[in-house]
Amino acid sequence: NGIRYNSRMELAKRLARDDRFAMDLSAKYLMMLGINKSPSKAVTAYNLGPAGAKNTDSKSHQYTRDVFAKAKKIKEGFKTIYVARLHTGTHR
Repeated sequence: NGIRYNSRMELAKRLARDDRFAMDLSAKYLMMLGINKSPSKAVTAYNLGPAGAKNTDSKSHQYTRDVFAKAKKIKEGFKTIYVARLHTGTHR
C-alpha cells in the first residue's frame, strides 16, 4: 500500500508517534479486510486477524460490539452538536 519502512521497530515507533499515520494505516487495513462489504466482519478481523475471524461470529464478538457501540455514541454526539448549532445559528 505504498507504506515504506526499514524495520518493524521503525514502523512501530512511527505508529506510536504519528496519530495520522496510524489512522491512515488502520483505514487502509480495514479497506483490505472488506469494511465496505461487511463492517462487522472487517472490525472482527481487524481485532483477531483474518484467520481468527473466520471462526468467530462477528455480531457477538465483544470487541466488535464495543467498537460499534462507541461509534454510535460518537455519531449521536455529532448530531447533538449539529442540531445545537442550527438552533443557535453558529453552524458554518
